[in-house]
Amino acid sequence: AEQIIIAQKPLDVYGPYRRAYEQGGYLLLMGVDLTKATPIHFAEELAGRNLFRRWALAADGQIQEVQIGSCSEAFSRLDETVSDIEERIQVGDSLWRKFPLREFIDKTTATIAGNPEITHCGRPTCPRCDDAVAGGPIL
Repeated sequence: AEQIIIAQKPLDVYGPYRRAYEQGGYLLLMGVDLTKATPIHFAEELAGRNLFRRWALAADGQIQEVQIGSCSEAFSRLDETVSDIEERIQVGDSLWRKFPLREFIDKTTATIAGNPEITHCGRPTCPRCDDAVAGGPIL
């Protein structure tokens, strides 16, 4: 776990997903849908989008630039993309969904690259979605 987590940096926020992708493993969603699947933001990055930036106060009191994800309200539109690699398990009242991480990332990356609009939430007042579909901020 330490070797995966250490990969996170302010301007490589999804570094742990990169490491997990390289090593294999699974994505487990416990009682939530794809709108809560943070690795999809990593797939957006692999699909060629620039990640958004914000500025945060670091532990040492310095302001630093950090990467953040985009709007995730439409990520459930990727359900069909990953349905063939999904295993569903009912745990009490909670639906748990398990995906092989590498395949999940590969499929969502290809879908986003081929159809950037698939992640747009549809709200006309969501500039993050508009910007993400256009490729993210110009850096």
